[in-house]
Amino acid sequence: MNVIVTGAAGLVGAEVCVRLAVAGHNVLGLTHHRKPPFPTTPSVQWFAADVTRPDLGLPPRSVDRLRADRCVLVHAAAVTAFGRDDSVYDAVNVGGTAHALALAGRGEMPFVHISTAYVDQPYANGYERSKAAAESLVHGSGVDAVVIRPSIVVGAEATGAIRLFRHMYVLLRLVLEGKVGVLPGRYDACLDLVPVDRVADLVTDVVQRFGEVRNSTLPAIAGSPVTLRECSEVFAEYPSFRVPRFVPPDVFRPDALPDTQRRYHDRVVRLYEPYLRSRTVFDDSATRAFHGRRPELTGVAHLRRLLDYCLAMGYLR
Repeated sequence: MNVIVTGAAGLVGAEVCVRLAVAGHNVLGLTHHRKPPFPTTPSVQWFAADVTRPDLGLPPRSVDRLRADRCVLVHAAAVTAFGRDDSVYDAVNVGGTAHALALAGRGEMPFVHISTAYVDQPYANGYERSKAAAESLVHGSGVDAVVIRPSIVVGAEATGAIRLFRHMYVLLRLVLEGKVGVLPGRYDACLDLVPVDRVADLVTDVVQRFGEVRNSTLPAIAGSPVTLRECSEVFAEYPSFRVPRFVPPDVFRPDALPDTQRRYHDRVVRLYEPYLRSRTVFDDSATRAFHGRRPELTGVAHLRRLLDYCLAMGYLR
């Protein structure tokens, strides 16, 4: 099978490329502004691409070849950082999806779209709103597609390993190093931390068995979220960590924070505040019926493994 993967140097995209190659498929990894995560092999070829351009910025000859090869297109490219200008999300997450869909439609390519489990949340940020708009494009395109919705993607189940310490990891370090001691949040809020390898396993399974789930939406979740109270209890097990205090958002006052903490709040914490108040528990019954596998290590046990890896790599101290 021939498979195109956009965002192939990203956290999920790179893992998907590895699994597809190991399964014996021919993979074309499309990357932008980042070196390929591993060398070219007979099974994996790398191409520079730009999803903000028609045909993903690929030369006409390459596009013709891809259409003739009857590829499956996995669209993992996205700006996932919070707090970016809406124009960036519109260009990459929405416009990029439109261009990928156009290529898939002309080549009659099955389309696997990586979204987020948080598209339906009432406190959606710019990133999540853009992913919701991208999903609407997918559903209205007429292209045979499967939408995969990961929750908060973190380190691997067995080791806690992750290639890029980004997003929630940034907030975690600020908190555990004591740079932010008080945060707006609810102790019963839930964080669904899904291992990156489990997300990649699901994507790979969908590519190989696309016909079984055509035109469906599959959450990719941990299945056993951790509450902020449980997070606090786990943090307290580590002597070097500072344990934060969560204040109900309706009474939290950022202007009462010390100057340094207020700056961290304005730059980082406010971007993640919706996750610190959400009690949402996701339903992945459709995913389990198809994929049949959830992470075996979840909840506080997986959280400890993530923290241990961060300590071992020197990201946390």
